[in-house]
Amino acid sequence: MDDLFSSNRQPSPYECASARNLLQLCDTELTLVEHQLATLQKQVEELTSRRSAIQTNKTKYMDILSARRRLPPEIIVYFMQLAVACPDEDHLSQPRRARFGSVLPFMLVSKEWYETVCSFAHFWTELNLNVTGASGTTLHILEMASKRVQRASELPLSLTITLSSSNPHNDKIAQFAHSVAVRTGTFNIFVEVQSEPDEGLLAGLLHHPLSSCVLVWRELHTLRIGTESRGTFYMNSQLGEAFTDAERFPALRNVEIIGPQNISVVTMPWKNLSTLHLGSLHTFQFGDLFSVLGQSSNLESLNLSIRGGVTGSYPPEANSLLTLPRLTHLNVKYAQCNEIFVVVLLAWLQLPSIQFLACTATDGPSTSIIRSLTQLFQRSGCQESIRHLELDLGMGLGQAAADLRTMFRETPRLSSLKISGQRLHAGCLSSIPDSVRDLIVELSFPVVDDARTSFIEFLRSRSHSFSFSSHMKARLDFVDSMDTGLIRENLAALKAESNGNLRVLMNL
Repeated sequence: MDDLFSSNRQPSPYECASARNLLQLCDTELTLVEHQLATLQKQVEELTSRRSAIQTNKTKYMDILSARRRLPPEIIVYFMQLAVACPDEDHLSQPRRARFGSVLPFMLVSKEWYETVCSFAHFWTELNLNVTGASGTTLHILEMASKRVQRASELPLSLTITLSSSNPHNDKIAQFAHSVAVRTGTFNIFVEVQSEPDEGLLAGLLHHPLSSCVLVWRELHTLRIGTESRGTFYMNSQLGEAFTDAERFPALRNVEIIGPQNISVVTMPWKNLSTLHLGSLHTFQFGDLFSVLGQSSNLESLNLSIRGGVTGSYPPEANSLLTLPRLTHLNVKYAQCNEIFVVVLLAWLQLPSIQFLACTATDGPSTSIIRSLTQLFQRSGCQESIRHLELDLGMGLGQAAADLRTMFRETPRLSSLKISGQRLHAGCLSSIPDSVRDLIVELSFPVVDDARTSFIEFLRSRSHSFSFSSHMKARLDFVDSMDTGLIRENLAALKAESNGNLRVLMNL
């Protein structure tokens, strides 16, 4: 029937019968072939599945012989420490603390790793209890914290409690704090007052207010207390009740109290403190602070943040200057209305070992502080020790050119200097001591051409005085003011209108 394949003629009856027979034969053969293909495909699937199972078993057997299984738990823990360590912990020889919840991924790897993490006590020394939410979760949080305490073995603990005065389980929280008091080295307390304050809340955390048993915090070296409340007298009364016996804190060295008013009511081992942070102070007696500093003769670092009104006589009644022989770091932040207080305080201080000093005016111009600092340096005889100086004078910077020149003559060993304000007189840069190797100038005055010119001249003059072996790092920043901020907002709005297709750069 080859001629039928190459033409359109009508087949004969015989040819039609032959074609039907051949068609049935093809169907029969096709069915057979499809059956064979299905059989082969099933075999391929079975072989593929078998191959996968064999490969899985091979991987398991290889894992048994893996070098990872021969690593002792001490090395595995060390790798975990490197992974979860805080950025500021760069001393590899010291045990690294784990951030809250950071070891959970390692605990989910295997049962052995779970047990390894649980058995390493250093991972469980930080307790962070935030019980300001629903009171129903408080007991669960305390239960989980108790497990962490058990896993921390006998190591010193770092305890942080953020609580609300309206939580009905505050007595349970206090009981937990008392149970770990003998092991707590750092205690951070943050109180949120939402309605009527619990007058004995802080006292209940630090001692047994209704018990004759004296709770001694033998290992406590760092204590931070902060509150957020509507009532301005809340913190004052709370501190007076919480600190009634200084002997209960024999190891206390670092104290930070945020928001106190009348600090004279606080009975604390001031003489033992090396670091003290008070702020933001509101409506307190000048003499109270002077008395506290007089008792803190071993201070090495003092941080004061002063806002609101200051009462009391100026100067305080004293027979001699207040000397803090070990103080190396002093940081003072103040509102413009309290500049006279800072001036008077500096006038009665003598700091022979001061190395770092920072003064920041949070609002308004500061004009008198430079003269006070100059007199402090002269009176203390610290010209050889002062190394780092930070000044933020706001609008007063442009009016302090002569005073800055005088002050710089009293800091011949200054190595790091940061000056911030509205504008800086061009001649001030030339009076900066030659010893300065790290200089930052931050200005907010919108006209920057004068500053650029004087800054370039300053760098050129210093480049001739430096040897090839010495280096200096200098930076000039222009921070946003009302004018530059408005320009940035307009540019951002313009960029938003263009659906991000506009590339905008503002170079001052």
